[in-house]
Amino acid sequence: MTKIPTQAEYEADEARRFHRDLNRVEAADRAEKQAGAVDWFDLLGDVDEVVVRVDWLLAGNYGFGAQQAALKIAANKRSNRAAQIGQIIAALECQCPQDMARREFLRCSPPAQREINNRINAELDKPRED
Repeated sequence: MTKIPTQAEYEADEARRFHRDLNRVEAADRAEKQAGAVDWFDLLGDVDEVVVRVDWLLAGNYGFGAQQAALKIAANKRSNRAAQIGQIIAALECQCPQDMARREFLRCSPPAQREINNRINAELDKPRED
């Protein structure tokens, strides 16, 4: 007979799964990382699609652990929320590691960077239904 986990056990397991997914991206071989960086840069070219991914992240489509991490970031208005959320999406959606995600973002023009950041922050500030 299997034991049904408590809510706390479930949340801890989901947080571990999220961090394991991020670590897997960081540990990938160079070719996989480079392919992920190309995919992330392509995604950054369509800000509407980036915003869709932010919505998916906040809705839990990437898992409960990722959702809880994103909601915690969204609540902290004193941090660079857009960068943190973008790096999570780069990792989970494109398999692009954190340092490469930053580098690809910086390849965008300054107006494009501002638009991406503003749109992500606007999505984070939208009221959410529980």
